[in-house]
Order: sequence, then structure tokens, then C-alpha cells
Amino acid sequence: MRTKKTSGKKTQATTTGNNYAPRLSFDGSKVVFLSDRSGVKASYWQAVDGSKTGGAIEHPVNPYATLLTGLGDSIMATGWINGVASFFGVTLSTPASVNSTAGGATAGGGIGSQRSEQIGPRYGAAGLGGAPALTCSLSGNTMATGANQLTALSIPILSRASDSAGAIRTLRASILGVSGVLQSVQKASADGTTIPPSLGVDNYTYTFTPDVGQILPGSVPAGTVLTIDPENRQDTPLILHIGRNNVGSGAGWQAIVKTWVAAVVAAYKPFTQKIMVIGVTNARSEPSGSQNYTDIVALNAELAALYPDYFFDVRPYFNTGEPTDIPSSAYTDDGLHPNSSGQLNGFTIPVRTEIAARGWFS
Repeated sequence: MRTKKTSGKKTQATTTGNNYAPRLSFDGSKVVFLSDRSGVKASYWQAVDGSKTGGAIEHPVNPYATLLTGLGDSIMATGWINGVASFFGVTLSTPASVNSTAGGATAGGGIGSQRSEQIGPRYGAAGLGGAPALTCSLSGNTMATGANQLTALSIPILSRASDSAGAIRTLRASILGVSGVLQSVQKASADGTTIPPSLGVDNYTYTFTPDVGQILPGSVPAGTVLTIDPENRQDTPLILHIGRNNVGSGAGWQAIVKTWVAAVVAAYKPFTQKIMVIGVTNARSEPSGSQNYTDIVALNAELAALYPDYFFDVRPYFNTGEPTDIPSSAYTDDGLHPNSSGQLNGFTIPVRTEIAARGWFS
């Protein structure tokens, strides 16, 4: 039942079958519940107030998986996840808009050189699982039709360490309920005046362009929450590989990775249990006994303990045959990223085998 706070009036929230075990999604916008309407127990959801997307209609939660979501950095962007999707005959859900128009490793849900605190927020995980919110400020603290330049962005979600000048990335987003397009453009050189100045990237210009036909707010206070549209990816199976670019970045880097893994899991878990958290991989320059190796192994052990149903470590496959537990020399050309053989044998085959064992697409 749905109860209106002002009048106390009760209305039937669901319409078909026996429905039970309701729970709120982490953002509080949806009710996820179990129903036997299809003849077997399955999860469904609807908007809390019955007036948002889909109204009071009950939507199946991932009823038939025809999409696969990848989320990560340049290791994800090397292309091995494309082989996973192809094997199962499904489509990668990453919107083409994430991909850069000029240079840079971006594919399959991966943007090269991004850290976990950039990767998680671009899939709607900011503010969840203990992670900080994603906030922004617009020039003049107002919103107009057309492109509005951002003067502050708390997390540079579409930036990377190096792109070709003119590289453009976009994502669907909303500010104060106004939907639109967030866009980043890399300038020819850094000048220290454009955002974001953090994570070593200060030569990007960000803009927000609202969709036409909306009522725009009279003002946009500095530090307003910027909401990334998940574009329905939360209904798809997820492969998550983040944290590699956090390794050795400073004290507490493992805690940062754990925070953002928790945030992404929090964003997805109400909608699908088909989540694979892939362990952080070490480089050939990080053999057993080195500090980074010790930290990586310890972090992966913690992730395995935190997410026993989700965690999967590819290192035994990517590092096969090496006595110091480093990536196989046959599987990488630069000591870190998988080459074509490394993609197939170190990532694609073991990941798709694990997915098959879990029955994701059966």
C-alpha cells in the first residue's frame, strides 16, 4: 500500500500477483519487491511516488539479460570485455557518448588513467556506500538555455591524465531536476584556471546543456548536486575493474578503492545480483615482495571477504607461469596492460568461464 502523508489516504501500490518483501533502493526513489506473477519468484520495482519514470507500472528487475555493462579504466578499455559480450551474444551497454572523439583509451566502459573516484561517479554511484556526492557550480550560479559552463566540479568524471586537444566526452545528467548533457572538452594546454584542478587534470572545460522544453531553476547555488543518469545500466549484469590507477597514489589509497567499490555495488545491488568485482592487477614492475604487490594482494583479500558472491581475481590467469606472480611476459607489451593474447587468456576466457558458472545468461 502507498500512504499519502498529507491526507493519510491509502492506495494499492501493486496490481498483479502476490507481492511481498518490499525494500527501498539506496537512492530512495524505487521500491524493489518480490512477486510470483510470472509463475516463479522474481524481483520487480516501481517508483516510490508512482509519478516518476514508469509511473505506477511494475518493472521486472533484469528479467532477460541482453546487455552487459563494463566499468573501469584503460585495462577495461583494451577490449577484452568485448570478447566476453560476443561470446554470450549480448551487447555492451556503455553509451557511445562516453567514448572520446579525439584520442585516449576509452572503450567498453573504460576510460584510461581514471582512478576509482572518477570511475564510480560516472555510473551514478556518487553519494552511495559512504562515497562523497558529486557536486558542481555553474557560471553566475544560474542556468540558461544552451551550454552553461561549470566553474566547479567536485569529481572530474570525464577527464583523464592525457587526451588529444579537442577530445570530447558526454554523459546524460541532471541538475535540480533539469535533464541535460554534461560535456568535457580538453583544451590545447593546461592553464590552471579551468576545472577540475584535482587528480592532475586542469585543462578541461565542462559544460551542462539542458534539454529543451524544461522549466529552468531561477538559481543554482554553488555546490549543487549533479546527478548522473544511469541510462538503465543498473538493470544489466556488471563487470567492475577499478583501482589500478590508485595503486601507490598515496596513503590510504586502498580505502578509497573500497569506498568506491561499495558505492558501485550499492547502486547496482537493488536491481541485479549479477555483479563481478574483478581484483586489482599488479604490473611486472610489482613482483611478490614489493610494497605495491603486498598492498594489492591485501586489498584483493579484503574485497574477496567483503563481496564473496561477487569477487573474482584474474591475476592467476594473467600472471600465469611467472614465479614472482607478475603478468606473463607473453600477455603484456608494456608490463601492465594486456596485449591481444593477454586479453584473451588473462581476461576474456576466465571471465566468461566464471560468468557461465554463475549462470548469468542461461
